[in-house]
Amino acid sequence: MLDPTCTPPAENHDQALAELDTAVHVAREMLAAYGSTDYADPAAVAQAFGATRESLRILLRALGRAHAAEGGVTR
Repeated sequence: MLDPTCTPPAENHDQALAELDTAVHVAREMLAAYGSTDYADPAAVAQAFGATRESLRILLRALGRAHAAEGGVTR
């Protein structure tokens, strides 16, 4: 029997692509804001590193969801 709460694959795929688009936008905004820094200021370097790390995390998470929505196996 089908689970009535289960989202059809096409909707999962569309949602995953929308999340990926949003993740790319957010990552670009973060990199634009924190991508260049004064390396003489340790706090600015830490902030830029954190923004870069968070941007990458957001993108990888969204890519994993998009891949899973296409029927791929995620690890």
